[in-house]
Amino acid sequence: MLGPINRRRALWAPLLVLASVAKASAAGMPDVEALTAGYNASGLMLYRNLAGTPGNIVLSPYSIGSALAMVRSGAGGETEREMARALKQTLPRAAAETASAKLLAILDGYDRTSKPGHCPQGAHWSGKRCEAPPVMKDMRCPPFMTVNDGLCISGPIGASATLVAANALMLPKGAGAISDAYRATVRDVYGATIREGAGVAEVNAWVKERTAGKIDRIIDRLPNAAGPVLLNAIYLKAAWGTPFAERATRDESFSLTGGQRVRVPTMHRTSELALVERAGYRAVRLDYSQRSLGMIVVLPDEIAGLDAVTRRLDAGELAALLGSLRLTEHRPVALALPRFKASFSADLVPPLQSAGIRLAFSDHADFSGITGAAPGARGLRIAAVRHRAVIEVTEAGTEAAAATAIAMAKASLPIRRPDPVPFVVDRPFLFLLIDDASGAVLFQGRIADPRSPA
Repeated sequence: MLGPINRRRALWAPLLVLASVAKASAAGMPDVEALTAGYNASGLMLYRNLAGTPGNIVLSPYSIGSALAMVRSGAGGETEREMARALKQTLPRAAAETASAKLLAILDGYDRTSKPGHCPQGAHWSGKRCEAPPVMKDMRCPPFMTVNDGLCISGPIGASATLVAANALMLPKGAGAISDAYRATVRDVYGATIREGAGVAEVNAWVKERTAGKIDRIIDRLPNAAGPVLLNAIYLKAAWGTPFAERATRDESFSLTGGQRVRVPTMHRTSELALVERAGYRAVRLDYSQRSLGMIVVLPDEIAGLDAVTRRLDAGELAALLGSLRLTEHRPVALALPRFKASFSADLVPPLQSAGIRLAFSDHADFSGITGAAPGARGLRIAAVRHRAVIEVTEAGTEAAAATAIAMAKASLPIRRPDPVPFVVDRPFLFLLIDDASGAVLFQGRIADPRSPA
């Protein structure tokens, strides 16, 4: 039973979890699964920390995790160990770097529409065009195809899923020495662009380009004594496997609280979907035309139940939810989903510090792997971590973008002070109390015996 219609409309949770691409594509890659499990867990931790922020929240656990992974690659000693613990990473650094390269290759493989012979799922390339038999019961064709002489056909088709993930290492003027080994790591492992002499304008322009203009600014200024800036950007544009018909969208009631309702454009479709019921909530998965991409919508049972679900949805619960959705049989679901658009910006330093990352933000941080200094040497610290994300969901599909910027700064190095000169008051002495404003000696005296009352 799906329950009364008012339950379906009560409160569509703003927590939208993009189904893990790595889980779908990383069969036989336990290192990639371990890496993304850490990203997911730390993303949930950050979400719970930010949940008290009023309004909508959008963030990208991948973007945040990938940017921090680049920083971890240059960390050493307890700084590196502290970051790994707080970010829920179980892989040693070298293994995590290998997994990061594999994950990036998976994400880079999604948009194949520009390659000859690409067809939507359910179709094949005949040498000249995409062809497939229609679904016989009602002569329906796969997305982007039409019936012609008893076949579903298409000419050149547009992108059904565009997924762009990119990293960069920006080096402002005066950023200091960056080791050749670290440059090679960010270039070869993370596919990062490296730009010398970059300032705020260059950082923001790179983010804007990689997010198709959805995020036009990630930082407003560089920190004092600026060091390198590490960037990650991710952009997704995907069509639904089964689009919503625009004519079915209509304004319907949406409960902000138990006593406050508003009218919002609500999309409708009835189709076979994976739907599971768990303690305190139900969840449904919507496939995109690229079937390994999907959106999971988590709906609390109660209008005021979102906080309780947020607390419940930890890494273990998320893994159980994803497993249940993969295994459950699809069933007819009459889906009503508000059309929505949201954006969010956050300073991630406080939640990361709350999670246990302390050394990396202090003058005692060890980022000798970035500078090439001797292990344990100090010279850089994390000065700022900024994250921005946007998402828009319509009848046709989803467009989303996120960017994370981690600005490093030069640490305040300890000052070598001369050995103190002894001054031992162990004999009778004089004293004077001076009024600096007037230059007057207000009191003057001598202490011959500190024990004497007179």
